[in-house]
Amino acid sequence: MSYKYSYCKNLQYIIYAGSATGSPWGAECGVYAAKDGYLLFSDAAQTNLVKCLQEATGSITIPNSVTSIGVGAFSECTGLTSITIPNSVTSIGNDAFYGCTGLPIIDNCRYADTHLIEAVDKTLATYTIKDETKFIGNNAFSGCTGLTSITIPNSVTSIGEAAFYRCTGLESVVLGNGVTSIGKSTFYGCTRLTSIIIPNSVTSIGKSTFSGCTGLTSVTIPNSVTSIESQAFQGCTGLKSVVLGSGNEDHLLRCFQWLHRLAEHNLLQHASADYNRFRKPDQQSF
Repeated sequence: MSYKYSYCKNLQYIIYAGSATGSPWGAECGVYAAKDGYLLFSDAAQTNLVKCLQEATGSITIPNSVTSIGVGAFSECTGLTSITIPNSVTSIGNDAFYGCTGLPIIDNCRYADTHLIEAVDKTLATYTIKDETKFIGNNAFSGCTGLTSITIPNSVTSIGEAAFYRCTGLESVVLGNGVTSIGKSTFYGCTRLTSIIIPNSVTSIGKSTFSGCTGLTSVTIPNSVTSIESQAFQGCTGLKSVVLGSGNEDHLLRCFQWLHRLAEHNLLQHASADYNRFRKPDQQSF
């Protein structure tokens, strides 16, 4: 491809008759399977939206066929003033709406329909997330050091990577009952956060989610959680109490450093209560 089209200086993209994912080049080389207006897709069925052309202006409505929006799909589409995201979308990639400065701002937060992109003024102590929000984007509140409390509404299903990264003033977080996944490094370095109750809706906790939360003293993890990635609670040196739901012990063994320490001091609470499995091999039973 690099030879055949090397002199086509104005060529922006190619629509391939098959699937761009299975093509000899793929969407990363500017080859796509379908086009709808300014929108480009990696498959003919138009389920994976991978790019919006930057010359797009005004309003864009994403087709109901779309289930995923790719990484950086709308990046730097500064001319867009509104985007409608259908309920069919269950996955939105990192930086999907990066640099979309024309999208609306509500209560100091920029939105792409139900997707909260970012806090615009990062010096505030509180933010109100609109009730119909479904996704909180990666780095949305990252570096909001003045933020002291946040309430995630029940409409939110996913919190993106590093959404509250190093919000060092954050003391209180209320997670809505609709949240199913908490992304990588979401609350990394939130040193003033003292406790967190994870709702029964959550099934996965990403890598380093609470890493470096040195002020965290108690955590409640429900039965619904089936996946906890490594280092999720690394460096949480202030932990004194962890309440674990039954059935997720094997996933929690990845967090063995703090589980060992809590078990050693009889501070680990667990619904099925086999504390000894969390002790170091050379230690005696309780």
